[in-house]
Amino acid sequence: MEVWWISRVIAHHPYTILMTILIFSSTCLIVPLAIKKFPDFSDPQLGFEARGTMLAQRLIAWQNLLESNKPSGQLIDNPLEHYHHVQQNLIVRRKPKNKKKGRKKYQKQIINTKGEIDKVEIKDKWEELIELKNKNKSQDYVENENFFCNALLPGYARVVIGRNSKDANLWSMEGILAQCYIDAELRSNTHFPSLCQTQIEHNNIGQKCCRSWSPANYVALLSNRSSCLGVTENDLSRVETLLKRCVYYYQNGHLTSNCEEDLNCQKHVPSECYTHNAAYHLLHYLLDIDFISNHKQDSQNKLNSTLKYAMLFLPIATSSATLDFYKELSNSDLSYGKFYVKGMQLGLKRIGADDAFIYCKIWQKGKEQKISNNGLVKLVQETMKHAVPSMFVTSLTTAVAFFASVVSNVTAINCFSLFSGITVIANFFLMITWLPTCVVISERFKLGFLSPANFITRKIIRPLRLFGDKVTIGFNTILARIVINFRWCWLLSLGITAILCCIIVFHYPGLQLPDTADFQLFDSSHPFEKYDLVYSRKFWFEKQGTIDNGDTLPLRFVWGIKPVDNGNYLDPGLIGTPEWDDSFDVSHPESQLWLEKFCRDLRAQPFYRNSLGPLLPNCFIESLHNWMQRRCEDPIDSRINYTPCCEKSKFPYNASTLEQCAVEANAKLYSTPSYLWVRNGVSAGLKFLNEPSLKQLRVSNETNSIIMPTPKIKALVVEYDSIYNYSLSFSNMDQFFHQVETWMQSQLKNAPLGMRGGTLWAMGVSLILALIVLVFVTFNPLISLYAIVTIGAAIIVTIAGLILLDWKLNVLESVAVSTAIGLTVDFSLHYVVSYKACTSKEREDKVKTALAQMAGPTLMASLTSAAAGALMLPSCVLAYIQIGIFLLLVMSISWIYATFFLCPILAIIGPSSQFAQFQYPRLNLLWNYLRKNKSGNVPESSTDNSRARRKIKGRGMWSESTLSTSSTVCQFHCNEIESFTRPPPSPSLPPSPSSALLQ
Repeated sequence: MEVWWISRVIAHHPYTILMTILIFSSTCLIVPLAIKKFPDFSDPQLGFEARGTMLAQRLIAWQNLLESNKPSGQLIDNPLEHYHHVQQNLIVRRKPKNKKKGRKKYQKQIINTKGEIDKVEIKDKWEELIELKNKNKSQDYVENENFFCNALLPGYARVVIGRNSKDANLWSMEGILAQCYIDAELRSNTHFPSLCQTQIEHNNIGQKCCRSWSPANYVALLSNRSSCLGVTENDLSRVETLLKRCVYYYQNGHLTSNCEEDLNCQKHVPSECYTHNAAYHLLHYLLDIDFISNHKQDSQNKLNSTLKYAMLFLPIATSSATLDFYKELSNSDLSYGKFYVKGMQLGLKRIGADDAFIYCKIWQKGKEQKISNNGLVKLVQETMKHAVPSMFVTSLTTAVAFFASVVSNVTAINCFSLFSGITVIANFFLMITWLPTCVVISERFKLGFLSPANFITRKIIRPLRLFGDKVTIGFNTILARIVINFRWCWLLSLGITAILCCIIVFHYPGLQLPDTADFQLFDSSHPFEKYDLVYSRKFWFEKQGTIDNGDTLPLRFVWGIKPVDNGNYLDPGLIGTPEWDDSFDVSHPESQLWLEKFCRDLRAQPFYRNSLGPLLPNCFIESLHNWMQRRCEDPIDSRINYTPCCEKSKFPYNASTLEQCAVEANAKLYSTPSYLWVRNGVSAGLKFLNEPSLKQLRVSNETNSIIMPTPKIKALVVEYDSIYNYSLSFSNMDQFFHQVETWMQSQLKNAPLGMRGGTLWAMGVSLILALIVLVFVTFNPLISLYAIVTIGAAIIVTIAGLILLDWKLNVLESVAVSTAIGLTVDFSLHYVVSYKACTSKEREDKVKTALAQMAGPTLMASLTSAAAGALMLPSCVLAYIQIGIFLLLVMSISWIYATFFLCPILAIIGPSSQFAQFQYPRLNLLWNYLRKNKSGNVPESSTDNSRARRKIKGRGMWSESTLSTSSTVCQFHCNEIESFTRPPPSPSLPPSPSSALLQ
């Protein structure tokens, strides 16, 4: 069977192939959607996490521990409570049958009686609700006298008002009017009434939106004005004096948010400072930290304060429901004089076609050659012979570059690389099946108005084509002269640039990891990002927010579970199951002594923070030790004896005593208020195995009670607070991790046996795989080496440019860096293939031929991809802007280095003729032997003639090569192409760059 047998099938049965591919593609689309559940994309941050790293495995193990600690899990915190529950169930099951009848009757009577009582109680409750409703109605007028609906909280939407000149002051009459105007402009939004918090009007008819919290409105409240428009200069001076007196109490913590209702606060603060809690709200929420921060309680202080920024809170909750409200703000004028809105927080920010073009162009050139003698089959065959290898090479390099990112530990990058690589491969198979079939079908339905006799064709299309050919030939000639004549200049300048960029990438400043506390989603000029990155730090409530919201990093040490992630790394929802550490034994006396010393040393470390209030299970061995100091006889009932869980047992306790007493101590602990043993929903201490089941428990017939086995200690959690707060800054988190990890490892060295169980890589893999592809394509190590050096230089320069643009190596940036190889390899690949395919023996002639064939198409490829990136730059989404910048850089730099760096290298030290060319004569002999056996008794002269005809045909067809990502046509421009019956062309004219792959 011939190699290109598929061309005959496509030419004769295009409709069958088209329907087969359509059915297969539809099946591939429908079956996964029908069998598998569609992925949930409601959480945009899902998958942007590492899997398989040391920290990731510990985190997954901790999540598995929490899952196991749920009521249906394998672990339990308070086994005595569980056993008592099981005991009650067993006792109820063992009740005698002769007592059931009378009990049922009694219960029925109670139920009937309760039913009657319930009716009376329900009636009384309805009357009480009606009375409360009427009572509230009578108090509406009193409540509506309040200036604001309720106390100010950070959960409301807010905007920052700033100034555009240094001489402007928001604490002035002009600033007050600006606040009033901007507030009115925001409230005039058509979506505001449906979002705002409302209050009842004075006349009990209808509702109105609550007032906004702003410095202007608080000045009006303290000055008994009905509106901020009535505020005077004297009002501003009086309130400023009040704030200067009260700031002292705010800074020392005596002035609190509810001081007006707190008698203890009122003992330490003057009455004017807690009136309406206005002073606290102004200092904490509405005024910037520099306005009165330096003023102490001094009546003679006459410094002129300037308010640079003011916060305005709207009676709207921060949520995604404010999206339409935000969209309409683009039509509003949020400025007044020298003041305007600088930032806002609304709760909305939360974290192959070119191959087809190639095929069609080669098809068109094949038609121009007037192929006869079963022409359609040969046309398909010759087109595929020249287009398929080029498509295959570029698709392979791009797919390899994407698949190389599988070495990443981030789930999103893994999924992206697999999806992209498989997509490139699927696109290749569609290009060699679907596209030829469609072209054959379209050939059978020719359009008459494009015939050569048509006026449009003769007067417009043909002149434009001739003009384009002249421009292309002129461009190739000029570019070849520039590259060849100045080859030393290009080589030295671009080489030095690459060396300097290596210093930038690997030495200073290097690839920077995230160092900001917030994750940026939009451009820095976006009002949401301005608020988070700049203005949120200028108000006390935001500056203290991380501590107030409990974002303190815990010091959490876990024993009993192995730090293993046995889940599916490609599915962030599948975290596997816990793997328990069988060597864990905290009941051993040596383990008890070591754990007590561990907790004592931990509290002496510089990263330890004293916990506010008692937190009993922080280190269970200390709590147990203190609890065991009790007397053995109960002081009230002498018949109760606590042995061995009392003072008679000496520390360290034997294993059986500790296991028994730990259960009783936990039962006492869990009978106390939860705030004593729970921190952020997590309880530290011992975790017991949730067993046995009901069937395994035995009940004593005499006492009718459960004979309890000793619960098995399965895990241990020791937890304290650290001095670090949670942040997205890598440097802060890295310092915290290494400081704690170093200390922990030093402690584990002396631990007993039962307590001891406590992106550049992707780029390198891509380069290695690209080198392998180049070697197999060219079979010349020198050419492959030159190409890989060029590709590496282009990548280094691209990354250096991104570093100078202040890129941080976050998830998106990591994907861009790891996939840069796939976007830079193709230009160099096509130049070296064209250089190798040229039959000339002179280096300069080979380079000129490669430039003539490849410079124009590669330039168009880079321009189209760069244009796609440029169209993303006007976006306000940071990811789109970064992708656009990346495409602009990588396309321009890769083309420049492929054209002005690789070509000069080939012109200076490129291999000539067959130098360093890998030969495979044995494979050729084997191939010829197999072909002879298959052909049977075919005369040798006939075989030689057919071989000569194939050689002539191979040189008579000029191929076009492809470029992945933005591949375009590689066209050798000829005005007239003769038929295949002509003798072979002159050796000075090179064969197709792709024909080398077919020999």
